Amino acid sequence: MSQLARRLGRAFEGLSLRPSTRPIAGVLMSAGKTLQTRRRHWISWDKRGWWKNQQADAVFFSPTLHSGTLDGLSDHVTEFWCPFVPLREGDVVIDVGAGVGDHVLIFSRRVGSSGKVIAVEAHPQTARCLELTVDANGLSNTRVFSEAAWNKPDLLTMSDADAHEGNTVGGGTIQVRARPVDEMLAPLHLARIDLIKMNVEGAELEALEGMTETLNRTTGIVVSCHDFLAIAPDDSRRTKARVIPFLEARGFTVTQRPDAPYAFARDYVYGRRRT
Repeated sequence: MSQLARRLGRAFEGLSLRPSTRPIAGVLMSAGKTLQTRRRHWISWDKRGWWKNQQADAVFFSPTLHSGTLDGLSDHVTEFWCPFVPLREGDVVIDVGAGVGDHVLIFSRRVGSSGKVIAVEAHPQTARCLELTVDANGLSNTRVFSEAAWNKPDLLTMSDADAHEGNTVGGGTIQVRARPVDEMLAPLHLARIDLIKMNVEGAELEALEGMTETLNRTTGIVVSCHDFLAIAPDDSRRTKARVIPFLEARGFTVTQRPDAPYAFARDYVYGRRRT
């Protein structure tokens, strides 16, 4: 069954890449997800440049075909972003590299109306989908910054791949505004931050260097390092060996998961402020 599901997934993905067959891909994926979850899903392509994944109690927007379910996304957040710092009502979350906002939705609902979520996303099209997701789900506790997290104010270039999850700062053809997270958050006057989630495809050190004041008020942080994608010994994606001492020097006890079942999770760095 799993092999059949993978084959169907590849077929749907192929259909979703061609404008003429995108409506068919949406109908087929909608039917498949509805049968799989026994909950209604409607997945459709908007000619303005994004996919819409509508479920009973959530709506997601994405530049590429998004077939995630609310339950699956909630499980992902619990397992990978919150295994050591469970979120509670009233918490404050900073999501750096928020993508299309599917995890932002989970964060927002967990912290509730008395909590706050700050979502930072650099890629313009991805950030647009993030904004649509926030608006469509009525996430009034969420603020979006459509810019890159960096160690100084700058204008950077960024890649523009079809697989939006892998777009990186540096190289590429798109220009994006960049500045320190400390500068973004200054007008918000946040007294504390309960969790920082970071997934910035190799720009971890530059982003961390721009949030030293923010880190002083932070209880927990999860940094997705991308060493597992590195090829050469000097590959710039090998950041874990520098992220760990950076966090330790700023008062965090660092935990890793070397036995995690997924390669990417073995390069996650979890920091909890020492008391």
